[in-house]
Order: sequence, then structure tokens, then C-alpha cells
Amino acid sequence: MKCSVLPFYPLGFFCGIDSSKFKPREGVIGWNNLNYYLAGKAEHGELKDLPPEDDIFWLEESSTIIKRDNTTLTAEEHHLAHPPYIRMQADTGRFREKGLLIHIDGLNNQKDFNTDAITSLFQYLHTARLGGECRVCLTERLPVVNLPVQEMTELISNTGKFRVILTSPAYFPNKGYYPDFLESAEGALPAGEWEIGDQKRKVRLVSMATGKRLLRIGGWDLARGVPKKMIKAVPAGTVMFFELPDFNKEHDRKWIKELVESSFPGTLPGGDDKYCKQGFNTMLIGGWDYVP
Repeated sequence: MKCSVLPFYPLGFFCGIDSSKFKPREGVIGWNNLNYYLAGKAEHGELKDLPPEDDIFWLEESSTIIKRDNTTLTAEEHHLAHPPYIRMQADTGRFREKGLLIHIDGLNNQKDFNTDAITSLFQYLHTARLGGECRVCLTERLPVVNLPVQEMTELISNTGKFRVILTSPAYFPNKGYYPDFLESAEGALPAGEWEIGDQKRKVRLVSMATGKRLLRIGGWDLARGVPKKMIKAVPAGTVMFFELPDFNKEHDRKWIKELVESSFPGTLPGGDDKYCKQGFNTMLIGGWDYVP
């Protein structure tokens, strides 16, 4: 299928040269510039170059895994793997504060959780175990930083256009590159009903910007002691551009407000629930009005 390249501004993976060309670009974006980007002010945002290798966020370590016979404890044939292990670099250089940010939501609605006990765990700096190898890490409670909800709601309400920025890889079992709730008729762009709470609204996927092919992601199931199946996921940093067919500013404003409020970050529908609970399909919502 032939299509023209529009002057979109994807996040992190591309840098526009002019209205018809793009070149691959890796980089990082700060919080203030991310807010500019989400609010549709791409011309004010700034993409920082990745730091040199000795000042990078993480290191990749090689490893080897074998399977032992339960009786003889010898290595079994055809059970050898070399998965890479990723660990964060020591706090040196420009990026001294590194870590994983975990957002815990809805604790007050969970009857099985002791909210007071969980909250007390994060009152002070604690040590914890992270990952399958139980690496030692520090846990700390941080203040919630708000995104420009009102500004984004107003922008989308004026244009009927919004974008989804993937902050983690996204797994769509049936469609591959885009959410399963979208259907594509011959000669038409993918469209479907996006449900938020008890509200549904038809949306249309206009375009996508992504820097890589689908990622192959596997892993180890700690609970069952078996390898996880290999899946193909859309890489983090991908941006999906949507529009609302038959847009009506007054009628759609409530749905748009709930859409924006559901993405701090939120979960993009149209994926596998089991993988979403593992952190796949997380997203932020932003506005766009680059193309009339």
C-alpha cells in the first residue's frame, strides 16, 4: 500500500529533517519537554542525545543457562541458552539518579490489601530484591508529578485528534502492530470503539511512528519454572495518531477528559490482559494538530 509521509513528530526515535524525510535518531527526553510534546508543542521540546557508553543508563552482561538432569546433576543435551542480562550502571556521570519508577494504583479498592501496611513500607528508604536473580536495590517513595491534564483535554477537545505514546512494549495477540479492538476494512484505516469505563467512542488510527520492527520478547516463568512463550511486541517509544470520526466538541468532551485522565500512565486497550498486568501496553495520551 502506498502512502505519503506526513510531518508528524514521533517521540524519541526519529528527528524530522523536512516535511518529506526522516532519519533514525536515538535520544532521551526530559520531563518538561515531555509535557511540551504531550500538549502538542513539539517545536518547544528538545531531544537530548544519548550519553557516551561510559555514561549510559544500563549495561548488558552475557550469561549461560543449562538444564541439569535431576538424578545425575549433569547437563542435559539441547538445553543451552545465552540470554543477556541487563543491569543499571553505577551512579556516575551526568545521570546520577537512575531507577525503575513503579506506579501503584487502586489500593483503596482492593479488599485483599492492607493499605496501611503497604504505605508504611515506603515511608523510608528500604532495601529490596529485584528480578529473577534477586539483585539488591533500594526502594523510595516519590511525589506524584502531574501531567498537563487541562491543557491536553482542551487541545484534543478543539481538534478531535489525540496520540498514544507507548512507555513500554505493547503486545497485541491478533493484530500485531495495532490494538485488537481496531478493524481494518479494505481501503480504509483501522477503526474501532475505545471503551473507558462505561463510555465507548469510535476512533480511527491515522498513522504510526515507530523506530524498530516488532520486538521478540520471552523470559522465564518463576512461578511455573518453565520458559515463557516468545511474543512479538511493538517497541516502547512508538506513537499512534488517532482521530475521532464525526467529531462533536461538546458531545465528545466528557469522553476526551476521561481518556486523558486514564493515562498517568494508563493501559492501551486491545491487548492481552495477562501481559498488561505484567507491564505491557502502558501509555501516555497527548494531542496533535500538525496536519490540517
